[in-house]
Amino acid sequence: AFLKKELDKNWASTIKLAKTLIQDHGDKIHLPVDLAANIEGNRVDIPLKDFPIEAPFWDIGINSVFHLSAAIRSAGTIILNGPSGVFENPDFALGTIEMLNACAESDGYAVMGGGHTATLVAQRGLADKMGHVSTGGGACLDYIAGRPLPGVVSLEQSAVAFGIDISHAEKNA
Repeated sequence: AFLKKELDKNWASTIKLAKTLIQDHGDKIHLPVDLAANIEGNRVDIPLKDFPIEAPFWDIGINSVFHLSAAIRSAGTIILNGPSGVFENPDFALGTIEMLNACAESDGYAVMGGGHTATLVAQRGLADKMGHVSTGGGACLDYIAGRPLPGVVSLEQSAVAFGIDISHAEKNA
């Protein structure tokens, strides 16, 4: 029902963008190869070729964990925003924990975004192994993408309204 509802929406522009990204950067885009379904309270890893199924997916599958962990460990820059599964349930925390471990083990610069992610990084004692940890997931992605941040825009507007020169701050940032 969820998928049907989503497919009824206009996804044409998103699908077109995804196709372009895969065509232009397919060697750098790593996707799951299996997912972990919650079947009667049990974790069952299911390859993508066996889709669709009725059970909900609560994590990435074990083969995806191996594949994605290897890609993360060899990456120069890593941006991880949010958990990969329902990490609150120990049976479905594997993907999230292993993605965080791979980020910590990588020599690349790792940016962690989102409140859940930041909390898990701190709980696991991995913060000192990350380049940056942000509790603001959406704001972190917006900043990386160069989109305006409402709070910063508001501060800039206040500076203008009160005649405060903040141009030197941008040069030193």
